Amino acid sequence: MLENIWNVSTEKNLGKSATTLGSSTEFKGAFSRYLNDDSSEFSNFYQPPKSDHGFQLAYSSIHDNDIPQLIKTYFKTYPQQALFLAHNNITDQGLVQLMTYLKDNTSIKHLILSHNAIAMNEFAKAGLADLLKVNRFIGWLVFNHNEISDLGAKHIGYAMKDNRSVKHLVLSNNQITDNGLAALLAGLNHHPRLESLFLDYNKLSRDSCDLLTQFISNAPALKRLDISGNFEASDVVMNHLKKQCESRGIRLLYQ
Repeated sequence: MLENIWNVSTEKNLGKSATTLGSSTEFKGAFSRYLNDDSSEFSNFYQPPKSDHGFQLAYSSIHDNDIPQLIKTYFKTYPQQALFLAHNNITDQGLVQLMTYLKDNTSIKHLILSHNAIAMNEFAKAGLADLLKVNRFIGWLVFNHNEISDLGAKHIGYAMKDNRSVKHLVLSNNQITDNGLAALLAGLNHHPRLESLFLDYNKLSRDSCDLLTQFISNAPALKRLDISGNFEASDVVMNHLKKQCESRGIRLLYQ
């Protein structure tokens, strides 16, 4: 399996931006381009700038029991700035192993775990909370297309409560409802560095607009909020949220 992982990367030399796979369908442009583009083409975000290198381990059929060997063979031997682990078979068990390793890591800035099977159970909650209290380097947490429901959202909020480093939190395409959102936002209130919150294509109702409007007033660094695919953009309850975002210079994506 490890040999396959090495072979599947399109760039093997450390220091190069090994961030693309021939079979990858993920957005390949620089994140700075995404931030400055208002078109719906860039409404989803899956990977950090190409200048931040890391072995491309997406689409590598990685399971939980592969994580210890990956840590030993790749992560500890070759310093990385990003862990590209999207489109694999990693569950909470594998996530906990990654969190334990990352607690003492000072180089990883981005953790890309989209398209896996993470639910964020009690053990994952404890592992993530321990990580985010100690590690002040991770800026991007990408958990879109997983199995995160309301309980998982609550656990992420709990883990983020004492964090001061995460800038971008991606929870798109999960199963989060209004209840989960309320618990998540409670943990994110007054976060000093959170710039992006992606909640698109969850199971939010129009009742979430009030929650988000209140949250914005307690989010000093927020620059973009994506709630696309949750409810009708023309709903009258959206008006207050739109105005609040506009007054604070926050880019709101809702279609």
